[in-house]
Amino acid sequence: MEKIRHDKTHVILIANGDFPELGHDHDIPNVKANLSQLQEALTKNVGIPAENIHPYLNKPAGFILEEFQRIAKSCAGNDATLIAYYAGHGLPIPDEGLYWATFDTKKDGGDLIYSSAISAGRIKSLMEKCNAERKILIADCCYAAEFLEGLQGDLPGFLQTNMKDIKGTFYMFSSGPDAESTFPLDNTDHPTFFTEALIRSLKEGVEAEQEVCTMGKIYSKVVDTIGQLRLSLNKKIPDPAKRIDGKADDYILYLNPKYRNLAETDLEKIFENPNRKKLSDWIDENIDHPRCVEAIQQLKLFDAAETEILKVELLPAEARAEAYLDLTLKLGKKMPELAKRAMVGYRTEKGISAKKEELQSAQTADTMRTTKDASARPS
Repeated sequence: MEKIRHDKTHVILIANGDFPELGHDHDIPNVKANLSQLQEALTKNVGIPAENIHPYLNKPAGFILEEFQRIAKSCAGNDATLIAYYAGHGLPIPDEGLYWATFDTKKDGGDLIYSSAISAGRIKSLMEKCNAERKILIADCCYAAEFLEGLQGDLPGFLQTNMKDIKGTFYMFSSGPDAESTFPLDNTDHPTFFTEALIRSLKEGVEAEQEVCTMGKIYSKVVDTIGQLRLSLNKKIPDPAKRIDGKADDYILYLNPKYRNLAETDLEKIFENPNRKKLSDWIDENIDHPRCVEAIQQLKLFDAAETEILKVELLPAEARAEAYLDLTLKLGKKMPELAKRAMVGYRTEKGISAKKEELQSAQTADTMRTTKDASARPS
């Protein structure tokens, strides 16, 4: 398996929700929640060191580009990963492509002042110049996929694997080139819908049989989560989109928190009701499994408990019932099969004792009747 080097992973988180130059009717207060919650998921769930995450909330375009260039340049090497994320307004300009709005973005007579926003072309150039082995870009904005100048939808495999501008990079977009992204207007402390789906996906992981979370699997999880949010919250949430080369889909991001291989799943079922044969068979078939030692310990516990049941049979008859009952309580849910055997032993002993008591009572009654009859005879 490919080694995951979180110590060589750097994340650039750009979130712009305040737009004083464009007018506060353009503000997206939710991106503040995007930034804090996504940063938390990347550290606590993905495992990226906090010092390797670089958050920028409501910063001007020039400052962001300088920081982006600095971090991208320092993130280099075969084991390095660069992740860039943007949340805010996407501004598609005819013949110019997509721009990301920033804190100081302004317009002059309705026309964008280009120096006050970040062009997709500039970000693509910085990503291409970065010498990290893995590069990931995630954009949560309107017309997000316009970042790649409208290259959207399923492309033929040859084109997809030979597009120079995205070689070695995994792109994930909140919307297509013609769609507007959405956010909950009535809950400004809540992330935008796409970023919420991304955060949930990072926290939950992917299918349990998958050992690692690849970018392709994470994207599929995001798509599924978007579908759920669309049904429960807002039917206008657009479909997300991605663009990759032949390798980027398999980029490993982190170990899957849900991972359970088939052998481990079988072992968990055996542990629910231990059985010597099942434990022995599992150990023989999975001798190199990381949990084999745990299985061997469980087998020893099973044998020890079974030995205790066998020892009860050697106790005096008057002590066996109570000993079986003690074992039943002791084994309980830990070893249901043996607890059941102990209970059978207890019931058997109580049955024997009851019969003896009935016999003794009958004998006593007969003796009393004989004595009474004798005393009633005439002298």
